[in-house]
Amino acid sequence: MKNDKIKTRIPSVIAIFILTIFPGCVGSRISYHGKKYGVIETDKDYWMAENLSTYNYRNGKAIPLITSDSAWIMVDGPACCRYNDSDSLSAIYGLLYNWEAVNTGKLCPLGWHVATDREWLDLGEFLGGENRAGGRVKSSDLWKTKEINGDDIGFRALPAGYRRNSSFDLGHSSVFWTSTSADSVYVWGRRLDERSNRLSSTLNEKENGFSVRCVRKK
Repeated sequence: MKNDKIKTRIPSVIAIFILTIFPGCVGSRISYHGKKYGVIETDKDYWMAENLSTYNYRNGKAIPLITSDSAWIMVDGPACCRYNDSDSLSAIYGLLYNWEAVNTGKLCPLGWHVATDREWLDLGEFLGGENRAGGRVKSSDLWKTKEINGDDIGFRALPAGYRRNSSFDLGHSSVFWTSTSADSVYVWGRRLDERSNRLSSTLNEKENGFSVRCVRKK
């Protein structure tokens, strides 16, 4: 993984959404800013089964969209971007957000939030521990190397790559923000790699562009 500075830890209106969930059911959906997201259930939480791809906060205000590499590394404040600034790729993989956007607390629908470090830990435990959980959340397609156990809860983690001073690793890895800071510099995240079934805990600098999953407590 190049240049990502990740350290692995050995209209403007109020957004309206509709959610119907039946306990134990995979296949429920939530509508948010014109897109329908799948929803899955674990023992403790409801998770969106797709990466977030909204260009707006929940109140309808636009998130600054950065379209060039040079602007991304210089951005000061919340921002989102598309991998290689590609509409077709973002339609599949979702958008990438910086930490400032996550830290607003306004990315997800009302009643939902960006998953915390504790919620990712709970997900890993639910799926048999971090050494197995990565394989159990990976999508069954789009990964370049097939180290997949089966995506048995419908999480559909895609190899969305990430953004630093450029776009990297599409098809080979994915990194998700948590909403939990480690200190003044680093934020906890989760990483998946093509050749591993681990759901690895990572420490990430705030300038990175990563995927986001929203969660709702039961």
